[in-house]
Amino acid sequence: MVFYENVMTVINMLSFGETGVAVADEQASLAVRKFNFAKKLHELDETTIFAGAGSLYYMMNVYDRVKDSMKGLGDDYLLSHLHGSVVDSIIDYNKQLRETALQSSFGIGMDDFSTGTHLETGRPLEDQMKSMMGNRLSKIEESNHGNAILLGGIENGKFEIYIADYSGNASKVYIPHQSIGSGAEESERILFNYSTLLSREGREKIDPKEGLVKVIEATNSSARM
Repeated sequence: MVFYENVMTVINMLSFGETGVAVADEQASLAVRKFNFAKKLHELDETTIFAGAGSLYYMMNVYDRVKDSMKGLGDDYLLSHLHGSVVDSIIDYNKQLRETALQSSFGIGMDDFSTGTHLETGRPLEDQMKSMMGNRLSKIEESNHGNAILLGGIENGKFEIYIADYSGNASKVYIPHQSIGSGAEESERILFNYSTLLSREGREKIDPKEGLVKVIEATNSSARM
């Protein structure tokens, strides 16, 4: 793997069919700085990779919540069940972020903001207060907008990929590859061009060595930008 000191970051997943691969450039960001060698790929179990792009704190909080939720899934869960846990964890953590931000800044929370009423006193919130609270929430949205999660793992004998963004919008990926992070567009260009040259049968069973070369090429190309 090659590392570059720049602001682009990317995570790529590619399904070979029965197996697959996840590759990251290993650069992460905090609120005020970016640095290399931050681990973005984590195992959820023996066959499932959790990959997060964006805020390192955000990603690790979601990861920890998903790991905790797995204790209640039993032994026969599917990748789709873990994906559901990811979505639930994202939604719950977003609620916590908003509530904590409002409570620390204004001493009141989301219920007060949503109703436009100071619930403890029953008085309507002033327009200036509502505006300041709205601005605070907008800053949270802006700082976390680029966060995204990929799950890759074996489901029904095939390496499948699932994606979820900061808003909790989520889906199964129905093409062999998926990229997230600020460098995703460049990686998607390379992987899309590669996969479209394959036959339908070829996309269902990509040669692992050839596929790995393409994923590394896409990752390095994004990291150089």
